[in-house]
Formats: sequence, C-alpha cells, structure tokens
Amino acid sequence: MDWWQQRVFEWGYSDIRNGLCGDQRWLDPVPYLFEGIRVSSLRGFNVGFWNLAGARLQLKGDRYFIDSEEIAIIHWSGFDPNRPDVLSKFNNGVDLSGEPVLRELLARYASRLMENGYIDDRNHPYRYRRWWHGMSAPIRWARSLLVYGKLRAARKAGQ
Repeated sequence: MDWWQQRVFEWGYSDIRNGLCGDQRWLDPVPYLFEGIRVSSLRGFNVGFWNLAGARLQLKGDRYFIDSEEIAIIHWSGFDPNRPDVLSKFNNGVDLSGEPVLRELLARYASRLMENGYIDDRNHPYRYRRWWHGMSAPIRWARSLLVYGKLRAARKAGQ
C-alpha cells in the first residue's frame, strides 16, 4: 500500500497519451513486484462498462449477480446520475433496452447519489483550479502546483 500510495501521490492523474490513468495503472505491476498478491478472475469484481456487453445480470432479493457471480465491486466510470438511462459517457456497446436489471441498477444508484447530495457536491469547483486571488489556472498548471506542493511537504516531513 505504501508503494502504491507513493506513486498515486505523485503520478495519480489521468494522462492517457502517456499511459497514466489515475490510480489504476499503478496496480498493474503489483502482482509481479510483491509476494502473496493474487489477481482475482471472479466476474463480480470490478464490473464496469468495458465488461458488461454480453453479460447476464440478475437480481436475487436485494443482490445483483453477473453471470451467476455476486457483484462485489462496480466501477462507475463515466456514469452520470442525471442520465441514468446511459451506462457510461464512454463508448461501451451495451444496449440498455434489453437489460432491465441493469436499467434498474443504474436508476437505483442514480437515486442514491441524488439523495446523498450529488448535486451539491458537483457544484463545488475543483479546489486547485484557481489561484489564491481567484483567477483561473490552466489545469496543467494546477496539477503541477499540486504535485510540487505534495513533494515539498513530503521533503519537509522527511527532514
């Protein structure tokens, strides 16, 4: 976890052209670098728009299943609760018209987000996007300043 935290701390942002995708890319080498780490092949882990096409979803009681395995983790990348009829803003090839269980899951999730203040939270500006005097900073500058500030804090803590 310390190894992952250090990489995410400095490089945990999305820059697809350079192979960075938030915190996720840093997990790829973990099973090869550390003993005792296994990759799960269970379908119920990390369900997302990229692996739902052709899957069979079921609702049993209050639990959701994918291809007969209980869903444990859903990655909601690109989901907008204001548009619960769309699985993701990214191209995914999943046709919701033939997926009543998935439509219900999306509607329930959207409803829970709204009930828990999604609209209020979305209206807060990105904290590092503006200078201290209120002027807008280009996002690459804001990201650089954030990383620089974290590095300075880490160095200071290590002295």
